[in-house]
Parts: sequence; structure tokens; C-alpha cells
Amino acid sequence: MTAPWAAKDWSVTSTSPETTGSAVLYDGASAARHRVIVTIRADRLSLAPSDERAAGPDCPLSWPWSGVHTLDPRSDGHVFSTDRAPDARLIVADAAIATAIQAWATGDSPAGHGPGFWTRHRRAVIAIGATAMAFLLITLLIKPITEGVAALLPEDAGAAVADQAIQTLAEEHRICTGDDGLIALRSLTNRLAGAAGLAPPVLTVLDLGMANAGALPGRRIVVMRGLIDDAESAAEISAVLAHELAHVVHRDPLAGWIRGDVINLLTSAIFGASAVGDAGQAVTALLLDASYTREQEARADATAIDMLRRTGLTADGGARFFQRLAKQEAVPATLRPVVRLLTTHPGSAERADRFAAAATGVESGLTEAEWAAVRAVCG
Repeated sequence: MTAPWAAKDWSVTSTSPETTGSAVLYDGASAARHRVIVTIRADRLSLAPSDERAAGPDCPLSWPWSGVHTLDPRSDGHVFSTDRAPDARLIVADAAIATAIQAWATGDSPAGHGPGFWTRHRRAVIAIGATAMAFLLITLLIKPITEGVAALLPEDAGAAVADQAIQTLAEEHRICTGDDGLIALRSLTNRLAGAAGLAPPVLTVLDLGMANAGALPGRRIVVMRGLIDDAESAAEISAVLAHELAHVVHRDPLAGWIRGDVINLLTSAIFGASAVGDAGQAVTALLLDASYTREQEARADATAIDMLRRTGLTADGGARFFQRLAKQEAVPATLRPVVRLLTTHPGSAERADRFAAAATGVESGLTEAEWAAVRAVCG
């Protein structure tokens, strides 16, 4: 007569056993205590009842190393389980046997291959998988959908969240209040926006040393003091403002905010934890990063040049501004094709050429008195 446990899955390969010892197994299906012989093999942990006449455990007795993991130890020994039977508990009192099982389960065995790969690299594999998934979703699905959604929303969509982000920055970097400078900048911004058919944007100048400006959802434009300090002429400010307004025209900030929220929700649903903070923090990060794809930047440059042309302003300021940045980004000529291939946005030299080749007006956008007021806007 065949013993009850004989039909269970406890087959092993022909690999010679390295270590054999005794242990106690609770199969997770009953409270019965089963004494078993454990055999450590190259590809799995094999279990077999000590008494062939006894009823066998009601769980698989062949545990591949990739699914074996340790649990909190008990007073009577080390405890192991398997993904094949999550409720099963194998209690090993012999410290040497337990150490050997632990080594094979974590991939630290002398053989140094195969066993424990998932246990050792689980986080890395999940991180790589999450990154690949995000890339595919953004490029194949989320990006075009969010851009379409953003195009359907009103221009002021997201304004409240953008204002929250600006206030967050203002807690550490004051909002500049020089009246004459703000009046001049806002007049220039409105002039450019009108050429693109936009309602007047809300412009804020922050006392922040970054040489940058950014567009946020809701027609919010933020200029940082560092940009004004770094600019050599009013024409440079005009070109940068035109570029940021072009992103507003194409709803790039709104689409980026929506895309971030969608990715956050997907990540939370799949991995059980949020990878992005609240909406205000997300938009603050969008402003400080202010990076777009190569396609978005090229499109914004083209629209900005059209704004400058329609308002009679020169594009030379954009050319000089990006030429100066290009010197900071200089790479050996032999590496330029590789760098261009790897970067997700056009380099400053490429953008400088685009503005230099544009046929626009000759005005800078500000009078000498207005430019002086703008330079002093933060005091």
C-alpha cells in the first residue's frame, strides 16, 4: 500500500545532496507537527517525512531556492517558509543546517550561482521593472492621452495648485515686489501672450539665485532673480519669457502635472506606495526642474520665435542666452553625436542656432529705464 505522503510533490533532481538533517514542519493546512528530513540540493530544499508510515504533510515538499525565505526565529529553532506554500513553517533546530539553508536561500552559498537570485535582487528587479513600465506607459499611452486631456481643459486649469507651489517656494525665497520692475515685466509678458492669443498670465518674480524661469499650470509664469542677474540684455529676458509662454500655449505644464498624477496613481495601485508627494510638491518640482522632451522644447522655441516676430521683438537675445549656456555644456566634438542621441532635450547650442537663424523684429522689449527697473526688481 502506498503511504499517504507518497503522492505529494517531493521529487528532487539527481543532484547529490550537500547537507542532510532533521526538522519539524507545519504544513499550514493543519495543526499537525511533522518530523521531516531536509536535504539541501543545488536547485532546491527537499523535504521527506521521517516516518514513511505516517500521514505526510499537506503541502509541497520540494522547495525551489528562489521561493525559500526566512521568518522570525522561534525559541526552538530557525523558521523558513516557501512561496509555494506561504502558510507552511519549517523549524530547524540544528544551527549548522539552518545556516546552510539561509545561505542557499539568500544566494550566499559557496556555489555562488542560481539559488537566491530573486531574494537577493528583488528590489533591483522591481525598480528596473517599474522604470521600464513607466517609460512604456509615458511614451506609448500616458503622454499622448494627458496632452489630449490638457488641450481640452481651460487655460486656468490647475491655477490653485500652481499658486500653492509658488507659496511653498515663497516660504524660503521671498516674492520680489519692486513696482516699476514688475510693471515692466508684466507689460512685456502680456504683450507676448497677446500675440499668441493667450489671456494675460500671472507673473511672479522670486528672489531665488537659479538662472531660470518656468511655466506652471493656470497661466502662471515664474521668473527667478538669478535669470535677471545672469541676463546681459532685455532681449534675453524677452526670449526666455516667450519660450515659457509657448509652453503655456501648448499646455505642456498642465500635461506634465496631469501625467505626474496619473503615474503616481498607477504606481500606488501596483506597488502599494506613493512615489510622488502632494499636488503642490509635484508642481513645485515641475517648476524647479522645468525639463521637457526634445520635441516639446523644439516646438516651444518655434512658437516663441513666432511670438517675437509678431511683436516686432528681436530673437538675438535668445541666441546670445543659449550661446552662453552652450559654453557651460561644451563636450568634445567626438562625443557630440553620442550626447545628442542620449539627451532627451535639445542642447543649448542647437537652440542658439535656431534663434540666431530666425527673422524677427529689432526691439528688445524694454526701454533702458524699464530694463534698469527690472534689474532692481528684487532690491
